[in-house]
Amino acid sequence: MTRVTDDCDISAPFPVTNGVTQGCVLALTLFSMTFSAIPTDAFRKVTPGIQIRYRCDGKLYNLRRLQTLSKVKETVIGDLLFADDCAFNATKEHEMQLEVDKFSSACENCSLAISMSKTEVMHQPAPGNTYQEPNIQVNGQSLNAVGHLTFLDSTLSRAVNINIEITNRIAKASRSFGRLRKTVWERRGIQQYTKVKVYKAVVLTFLLYGCETWVIYRRHEKQLHHFHLRCHRNILNICWQDKTPDTDVIERSKLTSVITTTRSKRKPAG
Repeated sequence: MTRVTDDCDISAPFPVTNGVTQGCVLALTLFSMTFSAIPTDAFRKVTPGIQIRYRCDGKLYNLRRLQTLSKVKETVIGDLLFADDCAFNATKEHEMQLEVDKFSSACENCSLAISMSKTEVMHQPAPGNTYQEPNIQVNGQSLNAVGHLTFLDSTLSRAVNINIEITNRIAKASRSFGRLRKTVWERRGIQQYTKVKVYKAVVLTFLLYGCETWVIYRRHEKQLHHFHLRCHRNILNICWQDKTPDTDVIERSKLTSVITTTRSKRKPAG
């Protein structure tokens, strides 16, 4: 049921019996408004999710500063909206089931249905804890439990690390580099400056997609740096028999390393 307002005059309520066609600009607006209102309607009385404690001063990842009682803020993250998708977070299985039940009920109120084939659940246990496969159901049907899932071209792992993500990013960048081997890298009519520009625009974007959210270790840096230099050597036509050090390769290609390190010096006391 809806009403129409015209110059402060409100019409009588009337039913809406027809919709909009697929691809219509109005359809995107209506769906975005409805999809944003569903979590509000579902979690109006309860606020499940993951509790996060943080503070906005001091160094990042300093856990001792989070143990203080002052200057520490708390927030709860329950649902994350991505265009026409939604991700729920919970610390316990029964809390996740509660979120799914309430969200499913709110979807039915708006004549929407959850796609069982596109909905998956993943349990990420804390380090040292045993893995237990979750059993989350939607209208009596169990969701598929996965060890890793890919969303928006980023891979989330059950092991709570980015090993699979780094491997996938290198594989996709390698395929992108290989498709341009004959048309760009091995073509003599293209200058080296242009080849480096193409590498930065095409290959490097595949390699470092989503790197702002990575928490990498030394082994990940070696994997990324090794692939980066291998591409440089192919672009510059440098063989391993030339025994050219990595610093000369980066200097000749006029590209910086993919790894950026920051060092800070402590101020002397007094």
